[in-house]
Amino acid sequence: MHETMVLPEERLPDFPRAAEDVSELLYRHLLERYGIRVSAVRESVQVVLASEKDGRLLELPLPAAVLLIRETAFDQAGGVVLLSNHWAVTTGYQYVNELS
Repeated sequence: MHETMVLPEERLPDFPRAAEDVSELLYRHLLERYGIRVSAVRESVQVVLASEKDGRLLELPLPAAVLLIRETAFDQAGGVVLLSNHWAVTTGYQYVNELS
């Protein structure tokens, strides 16, 4: 899987630019560091043809299908906290989303 994420800079001052500097549990990091509680997530899932970038990052021969998961996370006031796209290979894998 590879992904892109967009977060509101004005609500997350000094948010780390490197992924390794963020807790593995992003929602927990948002709560503990910034007081932002993710209370709802909307996802849409569709199958798309992999782009050249997808093929390179996911090591796929083209043409190939990938699962595209579009995610919008909301705080308790209904404000958008996160927009993300996840491109995933589904062969031999199962997609599970668990929010706890």
